[in-house]
Amino acid sequence: MVLSEDGEPMMIRFLMEMRVACRAGFASDAPPTIMLRGGVSAIACVVVGLCVSLVGCERRLAPAAIENSQQVAKIRESLGGGGAEQQPGAEQALPEPTGWGTLKGVVKLTGNAPAPEALRVDKEVDVCAPGGKTVYSEALVVGSTGGIKDVVIFLATKIPNEEKWVHETAKPGKTDEVLFDQRNCVFLSHVLVMQSSQTLKIVNSDGIPHNTKIDTLANAGINPSVPGGGTSKHSFPKEERQPARVSCSIHPWMSSWIMTRDNGYFAVTNEQGEFEIPNLPAGVELEFRVWQEKSNWLSAANINGAAKKLPKGKLLWTVDAEDASKNQLNLDVDAAVFTK
Repeated sequence: MVLSEDGEPMMIRFLMEMRVACRAGFASDAPPTIMLRGGVSAIACVVVGLCVSLVGCERRLAPAAIENSQQVAKIRESLGGGGAEQQPGAEQALPEPTGWGTLKGVVKLTGNAPAPEALRVDKEVDVCAPGGKTVYSEALVVGSTGGIKDVVIFLATKIPNEEKWVHETAKPGKTDEVLFDQRNCVFLSHVLVMQSSQTLKIVNSDGIPHNTKIDTLANAGINPSVPGGGTSKHSFPKEERQPARVSCSIHPWMSSWIMTRDNGYFAVTNEQGEFEIPNLPAGVELEFRVWQEKSNWLSAANINGAAKKLPKGKLLWTVDAEDASKNQLNLDVDAAVFTK
């Protein structure tokens, strides 16, 4: 046995120094250097090398790697991500409807209503203005009780087409025809909303020809010429985001609006300003939009007595399945909204 100068077996001493050198080498990225005391045969060195390879050296993470991982964790936490990283494509669960509820209300004007505008009727007056009667614009029609006619209120929230979300009375796919008539050079439906699956039947009850130009945005526009007493049928299979203007080039004072929606969650106010949207999904916050010809998207209103801003006509509401009194939506609109 070969001994070192202090009497320790050379093999043991060599292994110890080799292990220390390995640790130092991995920490500093420099190759280990070993100084042996005394002579060791070449065979012994080979044996020692094999022993070291079997014993191995510990690899330790450099302090910078530990610090970097800690910094990453802190950054994630500060960004609200916590320690775990969110998996891509993870979906958040939607709240479940609690049943159905019907939204009802009245849209009224507060203040002095603008005077109705008389239209210039200068063609085929025997049909278009019989007896010399005055024809007025329907851009803003206010009833005797202050109700505003022809205000459109529709559900803008994209809801799943599932039984728990869409009631059977409002499902997409309704196919009955919608009548759109004109008489005395006036469109009898000044504002009309229909489902995109329905067919529009244009009727001309006058004895003179009209053309019905509909400038839709999502759907291809149309401009059919309809002879006196004639009809024309058309489909608009895509949902529209806002009402489309309807006009007649032959009689330029004629004006109307048409809109298509996929489901049946929409309403147009009557002459008293009343509306009703039945069987909405209850218990979840829904976004509605409110449109009127004179104001375009309604920008502001007192809703059940509280002043509210309606950016681009947007209104948030949660329908209650049990308490119908919570589903009353009354909008009082200042007359100034229609004079800007």
